[in-house]
Amino acid sequence: MPAPIPLLFIMIRGYPEYINEAFTTVFHWHLNELRDQLIPFVPEDQKQITKLKIKKIYRYGNPVRFETKRISKSGKIIDILLGAALIKGIEGIHNGLVVSLKDITERKDMEVQIQQTQEMESIGTLAGGIAHDFNNILFPVLGHTEMLLHDIPEDNPIHNNLKKIYAGANRAKELVKQILAFSRQEAIKIQPLIKEVLKLIRATIPTTIEIRHDIRSGCGTVKADPTQIHQIVMNLTTNAYHAMEESGGELKVTLKEVDFNEDDLINPDNLL
Repeated sequence: MPAPIPLLFIMIRGYPEYINEAFTTVFHWHLNELRDQLIPFVPEDQKQITKLKIKKIYRYGNPVRFETKRISKSGKIIDILLGAALIKGIEGIHNGLVVSLKDITERKDMEVQIQQTQEMESIGTLAGGIAHDFNNILFPVLGHTEMLLHDIPEDNPIHNNLKKIYAGANRAKELVKQILAFSRQEAIKIQPLIKEVLKLIRATIPTTIEIRHDIRSGCGTVKADPTQIHQIVMNLTTNAYHAMEESGGELKVTLKEVDFNEDDLINPDNLL
């Protein structure tokens, strides 16, 4: 069942005459706090558009509907879909407005996330195309340089210059690999990757090291290259194994979702 929409009646002077419970729930004001005064909930950057919309209603008599923002009593900015229409009294005299204020903050946040995802996908596609073209240019540079290194003696001054060209081209090749990995990123579940690594490492480490894991199935997806995630987990577990190689011990792997806040960013030990 959809949540009730905040409603208020604003009289011709601009003062509220009625607010419903949903309005109080969202904006935290009660009617007795707002008697004979304007509601202080229009952000500065929304005042001009609001005035224009109100003038339009009174001039033409037609309802209006537009997206805007309002401020709650606590100072929180809320995205809303505002609808307003005239209240007509006896003999068609305008007594004020009935206003609905639907909270669309969640929808707006989702739109921003979708837009950011689409932008990242576009960047990834562009980066992948550039990287492929650059790779095609590098291939003959590396190939011909390598052949020249074989043909020219090491005591020849040119040989050292060719080595520098070859090293620079190889660094560029590694950069291309990173760009291609970025362009191939997709939403994946990493639980199977971690379990696969643990199976592989179990066969290579001594029985004096016990492997335990807490891999929670409820964890969401991540945007990453599966090969790189596999390598990261392999490196971490291998390092842990080497640290316990002589004395033995317990190697524990945990996967869980964690909510970050400002304190965690300052003190990452809080997450442990």
